[in-house]
Amino acid sequence: SVHRQRNVELRQRLSDLLENARRNDQLFEKSRRLVLALVEAENWLAVQAALDDSLRKDFGVDAWALLHFTERNLDAPLVAIRNADTQRNIHRLFKGHRALCGQLGAEDIARLLGIDTTDTRSVAAAQIRGQGNNGVLTIASADPGYYRSSMDTLFLDYIADILALRLPQIPVA
Repeated sequence: SVHRQRNVELRQRLSDLLENARRNDQLFEKSRRLVLALVEAENWLAVQAALDDSLRKDFGVDAWALLHFTERNLDAPLVAIRNADTQRNIHRLFKGHRALCGQLGAEDIARLLGIDTTDTRSVAAAQIRGQGNNGVLTIASADPGYYRSSMDTLFLDYIADILALRLPQIPVA
């Protein structure tokens, strides 16, 4: 009886590991497609389009934004945050960390999305720190429990690193 119970537990663990491996494989494939699209992008608008396509279709996010901390005038859909106070307020949300994940007030989430108001209730965001190029990549959900503070931001950090390297290499438009 003990051996049978142990066998059931081991089979369940193996099943869980295989399911996790399948999810990781799918996440890797989605990430690979996004990174390749970012590498092929010839300007910032193409980067924006690649992010929009991947984040909405592959990852099913409710809302997202790539904020550029710059003095440049950027055409929509690019979002430039020129005001130094607004930039500082956004940086304060991170509390010294590279990324954040969880629930924030609607006003703070809207600030991270570069809009006035939002109905999203949870958020994951990573700072982009590149040579001469700083900003924030934010993804948000209407589900207040979708992004939690206990979640890992490895994928988002990875995409932010790619953007920090790639954006300075290509023209704005």
